[in-house]
Amino acid sequence: MMDFQWRDYDSASLPSLSDEQLREGIAYYDRRVKEAHAAKVQAIARLKALTTPTALGARSWVEVVSSRLNINHDQARRLLREVALAEP
Repeated sequence: MMDFQWRDYDSASLPSLSDEQLREGIAYYDRRVKEAHAAKVQAIARLKALTTPTALGARSWVEVVSSRLNINHDQARRLLREVALAEP
C-alpha cells in the first residue's frame, strides 16, 4: 500500500494523483462498499431475528427495508433474498 491514505482523501487532490494512486483508490472504495453491504445484510438479519415488521409499523419486511433504506420493493426483495442466504 502506498503512503497516500484514502481515508484522508480530499477531492481537490484528484488531479494530482498518479495512476497507481487512482487504482489504489478505486480498490479501496470497492472494499469499503463491499464491507458496508455485508454489514447492512448482517444488520437486517439481526433485526429480523429480534422483531417483526408489525412491531416496526409495516406489513412486511419488504416494506420495512424499502422504507428504511429508501429503495424500491424489487431492490428490497433482492436484499432480503441475500439476507436469507446469509442466515444460518
